[in-house]
This record gives sequence, C-alpha cells and structure tokens, in this order.
Amino acid sequence: MKCFLQNLQLIMSAKKQLTLKRKLEIIEDLSQDNPPSKRCMSRKYEVSDFTIRSIWKNKDTIKRQAALLTNDLQDTLSKLPQAKYSDLEEKLLEWIEVIRTANLPVSPSLIVAKAKELAVTMSYDDFKGSWGWYRRFKRRRGLQHIVLHGEGGEVDKTDPKTLSNLKVLYDEISKYEPDCIYNMDETGLFFRILPKYSVLLPDEDAATTRGRKKAKERLTLVVCANSTGTHKIPLCMIGKPKIPTCIKGRKWPLKYMDQRRAWMDRFTCSKWFDEVFLPEIKKRTGRPVLLIMDNAPGHFTTIQKQNVTIKFLPANVTSWKQPCDLGIISALKCRYKFMHLKRVLDFYQLDADVRQSLKEQGARKPRGSAGIDHGKPATLLDAANIATKAWELITATTIQNAFQKADLHINITRESENPSFTFDDLTSEFLKLNIEIAEEDIQEYVNVDNENNAAFSESILEEVNEITQEITQSEMPGCSSSLVEETDLSEEVQEAVVFKGYKSMLLTTVELDDQLSCPGAMTVAKKSYNELKASFEHFQHLLKKASTEEEEQAKTPKKRQATLFDMFHKNNN
Repeated sequence: MKCFLQNLQLIMSAKKQLTLKRKLEIIEDLSQDNPPSKRCMSRKYEVSDFTIRSIWKNKDTIKRQAALLTNDLQDTLSKLPQAKYSDLEEKLLEWIEVIRTANLPVSPSLIVAKAKELAVTMSYDDFKGSWGWYRRFKRRRGLQHIVLHGEGGEVDKTDPKTLSNLKVLYDEISKYEPDCIYNMDETGLFFRILPKYSVLLPDEDAATTRGRKKAKERLTLVVCANSTGTHKIPLCMIGKPKIPTCIKGRKWPLKYMDQRRAWMDRFTCSKWFDEVFLPEIKKRTGRPVLLIMDNAPGHFTTIQKQNVTIKFLPANVTSWKQPCDLGIISALKCRYKFMHLKRVLDFYQLDADVRQSLKEQGARKPRGSAGIDHGKPATLLDAANIATKAWELITATTIQNAFQKADLHINITRESENPSFTFDDLTSEFLKLNIEIAEEDIQEYVNVDNENNAAFSESILEEVNEITQEITQSEMPGCSSSLVEETDLSEEVQEAVVFKGYKSMLLTTVELDDQLSCPGAMTVAKKSYNELKASFEHFQHLLKKASTEEEEQAKTPKKRQATLFDMFHKNNN
C-alpha cells in the first residue's frame, strides 16, 4: 500500500505544471553557494526529481523567456507556447532583442516585415505573416509590455493598469491651462516620392530609379503644437547629411539637424527641446507649460526645465491618445504631398525654352544643389520650404479636432473657423491639376510613408538590418564600435569616387568654364591665363569626344518610361 501511494504521488507530481515564476525561484535556490539537494527541492515544490533537473538544465532558456514577460504572466504561464515556425520566431525574437538593446523603435509592421524576410531566407513558402500571426506571436512571446512604438489597433482600452496611468496623466494635465499644453511627435517623410513609383521625371532613368532606391530618400519632421492650435512650434527637420550641398550660400526656413539615419534619437530630441521648443516657449509665455510625448526609445526621460514639464503617454496608447497621430501629422503630409506635386507640374507648364534654360542653369550648379525649380528631384531645401508652407496652412481647427479626439480631459474653447483639411479636399485639389490620377493612387501616394505602410517598413527594415549587423560586428572580439564607424566612413569615400560617366564629368566643367570666363580670372592668372584657358578647352574637347562615344555605346532600344510631362500634356492636347 505504501509503495502504491508513493507511485501515485510521483504520477500526480509529474502532471503538476510549475509556472515560470516558480521555476525562477527553483533556479535561484539552486544557484546559491550551498544549494539544497534536488530531492529536497522536489519535495518542497511537489514535483519529481526529473522536473527539478530539467529546470536546472534549461535555466538559461527559462530566464530568457521570463525576462520577456510581466510578473503577472510569469505567475500564470508555465512556458511560452510553441509555434509552427518556432525557429523563425526564435530568430525574430533575437532580432527584436538586438534592436531594443540599441533603443530603436520596433513597430508591429516592422516585425511583420522582418518575419517575412526571415521566412524567405528559411524557405518557409507557406508563411503568410498576417496580423493574426503577429497577435499570436506577441502573446506567445510575451511582448505585451514591450514598447512597440507606433502600434495601432492593439490598445486594450479597458486594461486597469493603462486606465490608472492615464488617470495620473489627466490629473497632471488639469494643473495647466489649455493654451499651455503641447504635444510633440516625429514622423518619417519620403520627401521626393511622386504618385506611383512608375511615374518619373523626363530626365530620370527608369533602370536606376525603380524600386526601393526612391523610398530610401527619407527625412524626419518634428511636429509640435498646443491644444488650442494658437501656437504651432516651427517644424524641425532631421536629415542624413551634416551640411547638405543644397544649403550652401542659402538659409534654412526651419531648424535642421543631422543624424546618421535621419531618425530621432535622444541627442536630437534633447537638441530640439533646447534649441527649438524652449526658445519658442520663452518668447510666448512665462507660465507653467506641459509637453506631452509618447514613450518612443528616441525620446529622453521625464524632466522639468525652467517652466516646462515633460510627461509621457502610457505604453501602447499613441494611436488612441496622441493628438499628433490623430490628424495633425496626416493633415501636414497631405498638404506637403499636394504642394510638392504641384511644384513639379508647375515646372513642366513653363515654356520649353524657359525649361531648357533652367535645366542648363541647374547643370552648372554644384551637384545636389539643383532641385524642383531646375527640373530635378526635390532637395532637402525644397522639402524644407514646402513643409514650412504646409505647416503654416494647418489651421487651429485641425489641431483642436485632434486634441478633442484624443480626449485628454482638456477644456478647449472652440472658435468658429474654416473646417480642417480632409482627404476629400485633397482629392478635389488633385483633380484640379488636370492629370490622370485615380483616387486609390492618391490614397497610396498620401499614405506611402505612414508607419504601418509596407513600403515604409521595408525602407526602415533595410536600415535596421544594417544597424543590427554593425552591432553584431562591434560585439565580435577585436572589433569596436569605433572600428565599425571607420569602416562605414571608408565605404562612403569609396562610393564617392565611383566613376559616374564622361557625361557627368562634362557637366561639372560647365561651372569651371563660367569661372574662367570671369574678368577676375584673367587678372589673377595674368601671363599664365592663356595657357590655362587653352589647356582647359583642350581637356573639355576630349571630354566631349569621350561623352559622345559613351552615348553611342549606350544606345540600345528600350521602352520609354511614362513621365509626369507626358501625363500632363496628354490631358491638355
């Protein structure tokens, strides 16, 4: 009878499921200097010796799984649920850990895009990467509490913890006047993109412009305004170049900051606060001011500086409670996209001789400085000018509507004003341009750089993968982060001296020719001027000859790409 009871006890203990929290307690006990025996632990937790040994053997895996879960989930789950593509999810989880360690934002669309990329490399042809899979993956891997910046449609509006955190924020908001409550957010913008990727300018080569190259021409705009819409903080632009060629000898219409990936990080965020936001507040008021931001990794921690206090929205409520995400940014982008396209079309409405003259003038400018007004793609300066004008057109009503939709318990006194700019208004404006463009194409054009759009996610994913590789390299023995930066720098230098063709070289000599023709050039060079001029003309003659030969070799029949010029004149003829 005693033997039977012992066997029954073993059978019952074998079926008992220990939660991850209990497993962590066992691992902690066994990690002591004088740990208890495994038999003793099995009696304490009423499980078999085999279970204790298995927990100790897999302690690293258990710790890693538990680290991804909240305390409540650790006390509920015994292990992370298994998935059909468990090895894919393991690799994806490792990738997320690297990105989060680097304090980079990880949106749901970015996770899905990375999962699909892994599925291709791992030959999982039947992997769909749907939003249903994402929700299950998130639940299986315990990612509920991780800040997934830009998450939309995943908010549990009845979660007690979220509601409690919001109540704390509401209590803080109640201490400030509506005119002194601000919201800030940043947004990515494909500043050169035009409706449909297949629509190019006449002097663009479809072979080199097609695909993702266009999508990578991205900048970040920092948007901020108060709840009454009476004070719009001037836009701030974050780009990749330290000193863009297009700005030499000119002035920015807004604050420009450089960042290697054109992202908002803690340094640029602090710089924006000190050099843009704080000076604007000083000019306007000395009253207490509240700045509300989301808890993206690129933002700094809660601070109070002078008369400004910064508070953060609770995790994962930006799509529900962030005013900038509820109409302000979308209105700004709608305006930008329309004004950008209109400026491009305005150039092709000019007389042919005027267009040709402007193109020749642009060819004489330093590389990268000629933009829309010379028949070239938009420069960062073009984007800055258009974005500034678009921001000026955002009405107080649009901003008030966004704050009202966020329902942050702010008592805003609404004034009668023109209604806010909507997508229907944008569609009507596009139709006035007299070009062939369907409403769905307008929708795609406007939303192409939204955070959850596939094209935007793919563009960001490429850059995130590069950073992941750099982080991995920097962790290798004998390789430091500074070495990685030096490698990147050498690659940029190598790319800068890649042969661009004789035609490109010939165009650069046009400006030199103008310089040599100036009276001052003869005065300075004196006796050597004639020899210098003759040598230059001979060099230019050889370049023209080489350029002609280059063009003859490149002449191969190919299908001509549809252009905005064709589209516009098709409707006018």
